[in-house]
Amino acid sequence: TDNYLKSVDLNKEGHGLIVGGDGTVLRSSDFGSNWEKTKLNTTGGFQKVRFISENNSIVIGSRGTILISKDKGETWDIVDSPYYSNMNGLSISPYGKIFIVCVNGMIIKIQ
Repeated sequence: TDNYLKSVDLNKEGHGLIVGGDGTVLRSSDFGSNWEKTKLNTTGGFQKVRFISENNSIVIGSRGTILISKDKGETWDIVDSPYYSNMNGLSISPYGKIFIVCVNGMIIKIQ
């Protein structure tokens, strides 16, 4: 890819996602042996991707971008976010709470 890549995650079934600049998403269904490039029509880049469960995944990025997939990254829904801050990292607790960290010290918790 011509864009920078920022984050990668794989689930136990061998599905993988990589995200990066200019809305780049790479998908794999064979434990990362082969990757298929997808470009989502969003502004800015993506910073982090995580599988929430075997089928569900989340992507965060610049300007408050949050995307959710319920089909291993085949399709994506934009979450209506009240935040415009660049999102840089995320973690999922064992109890299913999602924590997102942003520039300027902002922390967001999604239940």
